[in-house]
Amino acid sequence: MRDSPVLYALMAFFCASVLTLVLTPVVRKLANSIGAVDIPRDERRMHRNAVPLLGGIAIFAGVTLTSFFFCEVNLRLLLGSAGGLLVCLIGFADDLFDLNPYLKLAGEFAAAAVVLPCFRIEHFELFGNYLSLGVLSVPVTLLWIVGLTNAFNLIDGLDGLACGVSVICSLSLTYVAARHADYPVVLMAVILCGACLGFLPFNIQPAKIFMGDTGALYLGYLLSLLSIAGTFKTTAAISFLIPILLFGYPLFDTLFSFFRRIVKGKNPFQADKGHLHHRMVALGLTVNQTVLLLYAVCSLLGILAIELSEHRTAAFLIILVLAVLAGILNYLYVRGKKEKEESNQPDRTDKEEPSDREDSDE
Repeated sequence: MRDSPVLYALMAFFCASVLTLVLTPVVRKLANSIGAVDIPRDERRMHRNAVPLLGGIAIFAGVTLTSFFFCEVNLRLLLGSAGGLLVCLIGFADDLFDLNPYLKLAGEFAAAAVVLPCFRIEHFELFGNYLSLGVLSVPVTLLWIVGLTNAFNLIDGLDGLACGVSVICSLSLTYVAARHADYPVVLMAVILCGACLGFLPFNIQPAKIFMGDTGALYLGYLLSLLSIAGTFKTTAAISFLIPILLFGYPLFDTLFSFFRRIVKGKNPFQADKGHLHHRMVALGLTVNQTVLLLYAVCSLLGILAIELSEHRTAAFLIILVLAVLAGILNYLYVRGKKEKEESNQPDRTDKEEPSDREDSDE
């Protein structure tokens, strides 16, 4: 950090934003020229027209170029960038050729193993007790990185959703790291935030370009590394809950989808329309309403994580109770509104579904 860390971080933020903003149209033309487009061939897709993929290339370039200019070039940065490049290549291949899910998963574990010398979950606090993971450190770290990498890929189902959630998570990480004077993590988090905001204008509905697996996997991967460096090492009463809260929405959606598919006898890696954002749209919310509501959920979880990191347990519990009540009331309101609208509609004799609705394929 320089003499003025806030100004230096703002400069890095601005640089990452502008780079991504400028590079995204170039990547969009590249995707169209090589045929890397997402054509809605099944009901799982929420868009109606072909949209170019590979937007993650612009995000990766914006983050990497900015970080090598503003951050200290050390082993941690080099390994993190190498792992990020590997994840982007895996996503790029999946966007173009639809990789076998097990091959894709093996590549993600390889990318996670690359950073083990510098990024490892070795311990956490539990009500004042220092608990060391010992030999479990390596498998726990690998599972965390791969799990979060895939979690952000799975929520990338609506225009602007994964990118906006990444902005919120990186801002929460910035605050937690700043409170513990972890300036390298702060700098990388604001760079990531800037790159996502530079891409977001092209990704909000109607999206002009998707980040694809190239971007979604990279965002989850980089956020997992930042959480290992900046949140697992805090001294909160229950420190391991901080990153779990920060990424509560994508983690919950991933675990719920995984076990739901297993219970129904389906391949846990097979994509479907059972994700939370699909279900919210099926309840009658528009795409934009669903995205904004999930932004609010992620923001609230970020606030909970911050309160817990500040040792404000009472405030944490109060906000948690209010959040649960708000969620229940919101669900009842949306459900009641949908049932009322359906009861007021005349019987339909045609079999065609409304253009803005899709039923689950389960």
